[in-house]
Amino acid sequence: MQQVRNLAYIRSKDPRMYEALADIIGHQHNLAQQVNANPTGDPLPPPAVDGVTVTGQNGQFHVQIEHQADIYRGVKYFAEYADNAGFANSHVIHMGDTREHTQFLGNGTYYWRAYAAYGSSKPSTPAYHGGAANPQPVSGGGNIGGPALLPSQGSGTGGIGEGLSGPGPVPFRSSTGVPPRRGESRSTAAGGSSGGSLQPGPATGLPEGIGSLTGSFSGGGQAASIVTDPRTLTAPSTTINPPAGGALWMVILRQDATGGRTIAWGPGVSAASTYIDPTPNTVSTFLFAYDSTVNQWVMCLQPTTGMQP
Repeated sequence: MQQVRNLAYIRSKDPRMYEALADIIGHQHNLAQQVNANPTGDPLPPPAVDGVTVTGQNGQFHVQIEHQADIYRGVKYFAEYADNAGFANSHVIHMGDTREHTQFLGNGTYYWRAYAAYGSSKPSTPAYHGGAANPQPVSGGGNIGGPALLPSQGSGTGGIGEGLSGPGPVPFRSSTGVPPRRGESRSTAAGGSSGGSLQPGPATGLPEGIGSLTGSFSGGGQAASIVTDPRTLTAPSTTINPPAGGALWMVILRQDATGGRTIAWGPGVSAASTYIDPTPNTVSTFLFAYDSTVNQWVMCLQPTTGMQP
């Protein structure tokens, strides 16, 4: 309650409003406890694990993490192994809630470290088998050779080859520097259809890229399935054909650095404009709705002219 501003003033002016806010704050506190969140800042990681011990025999590695610190329910444990003491190209094992794990890696020799994290926190300080100052290798033993280690892809929001990430060292990862939209995807959702195609067409020029969005909708306007189809056009000319199925189709075209590119629509498109802003690097958006009575896509939004019957 002390972290919410003006509560004393609100309480003196409107006790009922204060009671409502107190209930909301209490609910927020309960939720923060349940998901180990921090409503006022970044969630803190768990205390460092006390140690990690690894044994190997007949190609099997047994990992045991010691962690006697005070922790919340929902803590997760991670182990990493590498073929070098510097843990370059380390590989992550998500152990989940357990502090024990067995992994078959053949008779290779590996170095091990482990750490803990909550679902939305950074990882804790790691512990190393043999100690942080002098990690000790463990041999799997046996007669079966282990696999060659592929390049590590990391874990969570960590980058390729980045160790000690756990769920991630940062809250989000994006190419633009802003949080990605939740639920946004460039893949087909359940129940979706691929939709759309590109074929060589008349010599009308070439937009640099296309992104088409088709959707099937249910009552109330809620999308039952959405398909995104991002492409970069490379042919000297193109016809953009409409998708099969769906109720809406959005095509987003971006001019290249030269500008002046145009398009042609394939069969099954009605009342269509081919106008694209000719300015270099500009974007033009077209929106179509499917008319099932005539089995055609009807353009309902286009650049410069706005809505169309």
